[in-house]
Amino acid sequence: VEIKEQLFGPDDVETARSRERLGRVLTSTLAFAEAQQLLEQSLGVLESSLGGANADVANALESIGRVFVAQSQFDSARQRFEQALALREKLVGPDDLPVANTLRLLGECASSVNDVPKATELLQRSQRIYERSGQPEHPDLANPLTALGQVLRVAGDYNQARSHLERAVRIIEASFGPDSPLVAHPLTQLGLVLTDMEELTLAARNLE
Repeated sequence: VEIKEQLFGPDDVETARSRERLGRVLTSTLAFAEAQQLLEQSLGVLESSLGGANADVANALESIGRVFVAQSQFDSARQRFEQALALREKLVGPDDLPVANTLRLLGECASSVNDVPKATELLQRSQRIYERSGQPEHPDLANPLTALGQVLRVAGDYNQARSHLERAVRIIEASFGPDSPLVAHPLTQLGLVLTDMEELTLAARNLE
């Protein structure tokens, strides 16, 4: 970021993009206050330089939303994700892949506050976009499938939860291999569902 500021100045779009990337890194290291400050600065520059309807603005809004999610501030996160969704739909229409990812973030947010109907609606819409994209086994489809599996488990629909999680596992293994760390989360969720279904041998295998 310092190099970009020296080259382009503090209010340049390239500097703002670097701040947004650094903000995401800081979020992953739990430095939430610093992350949010950088991301809000980035958002302000991007909005003033590029206008509201821009993919970079949507990215910054989603990154700010993730900071709020990490701090369990789900209402604030939802507001940012909804703003990002409106921008993406304006830019690329309601059925494009970037929209699917934002819908997944909103669905996970709804799930975190136990709004099962809303979470299900959003995650199913995300799933449909991936399936209609011409890449029905797109690696990112595993994300809404996993989240939907968790929501369906909470709703007590264990068969559908199992189906979604098994599909998520297959997609990740096909894309990244069976030993990818990305497969750990859906496998764990699948193990919990199988435990609920009292299929304990299979559950233990997935939870190992």
